[in-house]
Amino acid sequence: METKTFFAQDTTGAVLGGAQIIVYQAGSQQLATGLTTATGAALANPFTASPTGQVQFAAPDGHYDIRVVSGLRDYTVKNVSFLDVSATRAAVAQMAAQVSQTLSDTEQAMQGLLANTVQQVDQTLATAEDAMTAAKAAAELSMQGALVSANQAVAQAQAARDAAQLSAGVYADTAAGIAAVADGRYFSVPVSGADALILYRRTGATAAEVTRYPSAASVAQLGDRLASVEPVAAVVEKDFTTDPLFLWGVLDQLNRIALALRQDGTLQAKFRDIQMSGASMDASYQTMDEALFCIVDAAGKIGLRLSKDGMLEGKIQSPVEVISARGGRNSLDTRLSQFLTAFGLPRRHAWGEWYLRETRQRLRLRALAEAGQLVVASIGDSWTHSGGRWCGPTAAALKAAFGDAGAGYVSFARNGTTLPNGNVLSNSAVTYAGAGWNTSSYYTNPSADLGSATSATAGDRLSYTIAAGVTAVKLHARGGAGVVRYRFNGGSWAPVDLSALAAQLQVIDLPSPAAGVFDIEVVSGAPVLYGIDVQSSASGVRWHKLGATGSRASQWASADAAQWQSSLQALAPQLVTILLATNDQAGYDASTYKTHMQTIISRVRTALPLADILLIAPCENGRANAYPMAEYAAAAYELAALNKCAFLDLQYVFGDSFSEYASTSARAWFNADLIHPEPATGGRAIADAVIRLITQY
Repeated sequence: METKTFFAQDTTGAVLGGAQIIVYQAGSQQLATGLTTATGAALANPFTASPTGQVQFAAPDGHYDIRVVSGLRDYTVKNVSFLDVSATRAAVAQMAAQVSQTLSDTEQAMQGLLANTVQQVDQTLATAEDAMTAAKAAAELSMQGALVSANQAVAQAQAARDAAQLSAGVYADTAAGIAAVADGRYFSVPVSGADALILYRRTGATAAEVTRYPSAASVAQLGDRLASVEPVAAVVEKDFTTDPLFLWGVLDQLNRIALALRQDGTLQAKFRDIQMSGASMDASYQTMDEALFCIVDAAGKIGLRLSKDGMLEGKIQSPVEVISARGGRNSLDTRLSQFLTAFGLPRRHAWGEWYLRETRQRLRLRALAEAGQLVVASIGDSWTHSGGRWCGPTAAALKAAFGDAGAGYVSFARNGTTLPNGNVLSNSAVTYAGAGWNTSSYYTNPSADLGSATSATAGDRLSYTIAAGVTAVKLHARGGAGVVRYRFNGGSWAPVDLSALAAQLQVIDLPSPAAGVFDIEVVSGAPVLYGIDVQSSASGVRWHKLGATGSRASQWASADAAQWQSSLQALAPQLVTILLATNDQAGYDASTYKTHMQTIISRVRTALPLADILLIAPCENGRANAYPMAEYAAAAYELAALNKCAFLDLQYVFGDSFSEYASTSARAWFNADLIHPEPATGGRAIADAVIRLITQY
């Protein structure tokens, strides 16, 4: 196996740290197997480049396509050859030894045999001549060709040895040979040194030398030379010296090119000299002691080198005009950082609006006065939990513009007795009657918003006023315990026996819904109720507010995956917004936040493969924090790029720093509690940014 090293790079040459590397069999989508690290440890496929973008791995001999994926950068280096030369040399040396041993056996057999018929001598000489010709040809082939030719030589030499054991024609000297054979016939005489036998042809009273056969020692010496072949005398064909398709080459001791990389990613052994007109190199950089190969300019100065640790290095001085043009920003990083994030994404407050496919198409239907619905689900903490802060005004504006498709999810959960969840237009939408209601299992339920309400007191009641136009009401509850009953607008009670259902999320369609007060009451046991989904078949917008005040991404990621995904599927949104990080910032770093957010995104994708996802990053708050909010926003931005989500950074909406929008500033968009936007100011700025992103970009 050969180990190769290169760097994942974007189109500007910047390294792509942490890029995903996928290795395929050349010309196919079949993943390559048997990959290892440089130290021989097994390596998964796909795997990840180092933080510096270095990609280093070993693969079995063959050809592979190497794909690099990082954010929006996705490219493939095709038909990369892996060949372990050390294994080929060892095989050549072994075959040469076999040839040597076989020829040694042949030499002993020929010297020990007696003369036989002239026809047998002719056959023996022809066979031996063929074998020795094959051995000479093997010495002239490349290392790979030598391996094949050596195998052939072994077989032919063995045939010669067997034939010689049945024939004769070897004499002590030329005089004995001349005396023994007829004119025009052949005979052999053994000699010492590099040759084992000399073949003669009798011509009258003299013997003419025809050819010589090498000894075992000379064949062994040939094998040693083959095993130590180095590409130090590569020759470039003249018709290749003008090919413009090579990126770099490996030079031999005479500065001739022995190996090159073509622009299509293939390696080739015929190519042109590389000239680097106008390039110059610091004198301190010209040492080649630690380099495997170097690319030099016309003056012999190093323009690029591959060091023994696999690093490609260059130190070309910039022309005067380049130095002048870059001004006071003297590094590429400082110049690009004005426009790109460290992940290589453009610095924008909104990005990926093209991923809002379902959202845009459905709203366009309504803008054209055609039938259609857009269902939205907003996952979040207290910024989303308080409907009046941003999602309520946003939902109201969209309903006014495109139509009302129902109130959406009405949660029965509440944090304590003062922070009910309600629905998107009112946190106080649900009335709790009775003293037995327990809502303490906040954050820990597999319901859509992680909350629930339960009571073991018969007669305890929850009430909600349903607006006109309702066509369906679906109860979300947990089966396995309790019996409840419900009614619409003071009508007859209808029972629901939850104890008869499986102990998991149950979505129950309540027949004959009607506008007015909806009541649900405990009959027996301790039923666990999550909420109701109030729907209208009319065209327009339906908004599910799934905000859990005080929640972190870790709590959403810890919910029972299958149950939570089933709850989300039942609500069937085409757009899911996720606004988290304010509470995460107080608990753990951005890397941990990113891990939990990826879990949430993956679960949404699994439950709702066609749904759009919009990640919203909050702006910095006034709390004393160990980590800046910018780190969490950067993590969310990267997740958006990696998961094909839209992204909105509220920092750009509010200002450069908290002091610009604090409650004590001229732009008092934040509450005096330091961590929440003021609904009537900052909340409206959020609503405006969201509406613009999903409707106007």
